[in-house]
Amino acid sequence: MIKPLINTRKTILAASLVISGFAYSQVGINTSNPTKILDVNGDIRVRTLNTIIAPNIAYVITADANGNLYRSTPLDAMYSTGIYVQNTSPNNWNNIKVGGKGTKFDFTGRATLGAGVDFTFSIFYDYGTGFSVVGTPVSQTGTSISVSGTSSTTFTVALTVSGTAYNFVYSVTDPNSSPTGLSNISVTNPASIDVTGSFVSLYHT
Repeated sequence: MIKPLINTRKTILAASLVISGFAYSQVGINTSNPTKILDVNGDIRVRTLNTIIAPNIAYVITADANGNLYRSTPLDAMYSTGIYVQNTSPNNWNNIKVGGKGTKFDFTGRATLGAGVDFTFSIFYDYGTGFSVVGTPVSQTGTSISVSGTSSTTFTVALTVSGTAYNFVYSVTDPNSSPTGLSNISVTNPASIDVTGSFVSLYHT
């Protein structure tokens, strides 16, 4: 009776070591070189997914171009391609999608002038030509706005508040250098006034 007991203990110990190895190493399915704790080289099927009733839905699962999975909010999942970009910090917007033919930028935001001045404008970038104003920019009651000074990489938004004009120069990473890639936008002004808001870019490849 002693030998079977010893053999059983050896089996349990071996199984424990195997399980422990899996718990602290990378496991590959259909790949001999896993890069994550679980690396699946192939399709994934989940036969049963539980339904969560709104408003309890907080996150969705998204994947990047390499198949890496991430947790994301529904809005981030919709806009993470660069179609919609909110300021990452005052006066800075990153990863706005730029098309190879043309890109229309719609902006809605606020300048920290007094209690804040809300405004919106649209501008179009024509690949190989530069920027042009689209439509009529709008600012809140009691202020005025204009968009001018367009070039291949910059344009100026002028806000007039209580008779004082403030010029905000928007500088865009040159889309010509990567016409189907990403573009960043930053704002500068002599009074160091913060501008926050969101860009929506409608692009054509």
